[in-house]
Amino acid sequence: MSETGLLKSGWTYRLEDVVLHAICFLVFGPSVVLFLLGCLEGIKSLYQEGWASASAVLLNLPAIMTSVLLALAWLTAGPVMAISGAIVSAVSRILPDERLLAVAAFGIAAVIGVVLMPLFDQSGSRLVLSWGIAEAVLVGGCAGVLMTRATGFLRRWRTRQLDASGKVS
Repeated sequence: MSETGLLKSGWTYRLEDVVLHAICFLVFGPSVVLFLLGCLEGIKSLYQEGWASASAVLLNLPAIMTSVLLALAWLTAGPVMAISGAIVSAVSRILPDERLLAVAAFGIAAVIGVVLMPLFDQSGSRLVLSWGIAEAVLVGGCAGVLMTRATGFLRRWRTRQLDASGKVS
């Protein structure tokens, strides 16, 4: 793996790590966002309609409707998550500790979700679940943390060392 990266004020960012973060966030982020939004909607309906309604928000949707919602989440939240992933990747060179990086990822994804989500979801009705500032902070931040942890796992898995017998050392 070559160090073909960008040189910015003394730090070398590996371009492949930025691309890995962006792709991971783009591919898996919208499904995490949709799941977390469904959980939030279930929690919000819990005090009004009880447990039966809270668990039925995403579980009782037909498969085609879930597929449509996932496609719309990918179109609206995908670019936001890819931008968050690229920024988190750049910050990961400054913050080597994964716990600090998870906290930073929460903040980065929450801010980017609040700022950019209205640009990508102009109608406000593409996702049938509400998308207010509180939801953007919670869902964007939590998705940022989950995706940062998943990307950290992928990075460790990709760079693991094998011994002569082919086992991970």
